[in-house]
Amino acid sequence: MSDFITLSCPSCGGKLQITNAMERFACANCGNEHLVQRQGGAVFLTPVVETLQKIQTGTDKAASELAISRLKKEIEELEQAIKDLRSIITTAMGNPNKLREIKDVLANRRKSQSDRLVFYQTTNANTCLLEIQGLTASELKNLTGNVTFNMIRINLETLHNFEMMLNDKHDQLSRHQKIVNQR
Repeated sequence: MSDFITLSCPSCGGKLQITNAMERFACANCGNEHLVQRQGGAVFLTPVVETLQKIQTGTDKAASELAISRLKKEIEELEQAIKDLRSIITTAMGNPNKLREIKDVLANRRKSQSDRLVFYQTTNANTCLLEIQGLTASELKNLTGNVTFNMIRINLETLHNFEMMLNDKHDQLSRHQKIVNQR
């Protein structure tokens, strides 16, 4: 009985002779590493790179499964925070005294007395919110507002940041779900 088994390299087709004791080797022709696998009476070769890719794929999937769990929790928390902020803003804008304070600050941005009066008489809470959201950072800093206005402004900025974070979390979740669903 021979101590060698003759096989062909799966990478280059070169003739290989391996012993019964070999579990891993490099092809003398192409230099690629292979694992010797034995099942029953059959002997076959698996490129090491392929094995490493399978390990990497498994690791990526496990990491993505953990990330999916974490992201779902973070998305849920962000959605609740957004809901809470919207409720705070809506409550503040629904209070006639607070809305009047906000209108005062925004009306004072108008140049003429008649523009201020028209704004004050015709503007509702939604229009005020839209105007506050449309202000640039420097315009917001230049406004000398009351506590209600500043609270609304800060909550709107926070709401915007939370919405951006939520979109980012959804994008991350989608990428991880694609990794998990790969075969």
